[in-house]
Amino acid sequence: MKHNIWKSLRMKLVLYGTASLLLAAATEGILALLLYLMSTVLGVSRQNSLYDYSNVTSDYTEAYFTEGNSGMKTSFLRTLGNIGDDTLYTIAVVGMAAGLLLFIFYFLLLTRKVTGDLSDIADGISSMTRDREAGSLPVDRQDEIGEIARSVHQMTEELSRLMASEREALQSNKEMIACLAHDLRTPLTSLSGYLNLAMDTDKYDVEQRQHFAEVAARKADRLEGLIQDLFDYTKLMSGEITLHRHRIDFVKLVEQMIEEFYPLLEENELTCSFQTECRELEMDVDPDLMARAVQNLLSNAVKYGKDGKQIIIRLEKGRNVTFSVTNYGLIIPEKSLDMIFERFYRVEGARSPGTGGTGLGLNIAKEIITLHGGTITVESGLQGTVFSVEIPRKEATEDA
Repeated sequence: MKHNIWKSLRMKLVLYGTASLLLAAATEGILALLLYLMSTVLGVSRQNSLYDYSNVTSDYTEAYFTEGNSGMKTSFLRTLGNIGDDTLYTIAVVGMAAGLLLFIFYFLLLTRKVTGDLSDIADGISSMTRDREAGSLPVDRQDEIGEIARSVHQMTEELSRLMASEREALQSNKEMIACLAHDLRTPLTSLSGYLNLAMDTDKYDVEQRQHFAEVAARKADRLEGLIQDLFDYTKLMSGEITLHRHRIDFVKLVEQMIEEFYPLLEENELTCSFQTECRELEMDVDPDLMARAVQNLLSNAVKYGKDGKQIIIRLEKGRNVTFSVTNYGLIIPEKSLDMIFERFYRVEGARSPGTGGTGLGLNIAKEIITLHGGTITVESGLQGTVFSVEIPRKEATEDA
């Protein structure tokens, strides 16, 4: 940052040094003059010691101040003539030492504000280091010291922000580990239990053991889904996912996802209707990621829309493509709508074995939609819970 040269610390130090030098010279001159006057008066007093002291002093002083510059000069030269070389050398050394001391004294006196501000900065930094919190440095200057104070303050604020972010990340990691430990333990325990039952040939017949094997397979699928959620979430958060756009038919993509969910819909006694006026709708998206987003929205609708008995999917084509998934299950409280897309968030406030999942599905869907330049919103009321996605229609492009 550039400063006005006249307001810079360098110029102030030059002025302080010059002022200190002038003040030291002036002070030394005054002291020398006083010493000279005193020595002259004392010398005259000794020469006239036989006379009345008060009268001589009065007469001498009056004569001294009335004889003019020439008389003073003559008296001064006469005094110098009576002083030896050694004495002159001693006087010079003493004068230089006195001048140096006076210069130091005046310089310290004039720069006490500068040193005080530097001391305040040092104390402030020490306090910040001790308390590990950002604080303000009480320095209001327009020179380099003020810039240092402001820079240190900004640095401490940034460090405090980074430390808070690190603490938050650490806490999030702890929560993630706790959530995953819970969500992975349940299906893994069930999988192990059903596999043990399926292998018990003495107690169960073939039909029962086949049923246990089917249940174990479903638990394995659920466990695989949880691990896939974690894997996708990690890649999205680390920025490792890159869009590879290709032209696809979005209508066929949705129909394919509905077909894949057919067994799950039957199991939960749900019907799913797909409403659209488009026979085909070509879009340039990442097919795998977009399929993952649609899958997560459908999975969420199945988990939390069982009571509503139906799911409605709508697809509209305009300037942007609008895709919505509606379920008629429990209404989401208004206070939860803003947090529904946060990681690990559950509306019911507890981890129900009936719903399962890691709480990452909607968060992953939102990240994928955001990567495509789109938006996702949710509304919940008597007309159902609607997740609406709006994606820009892009022309065919190279891989992003």
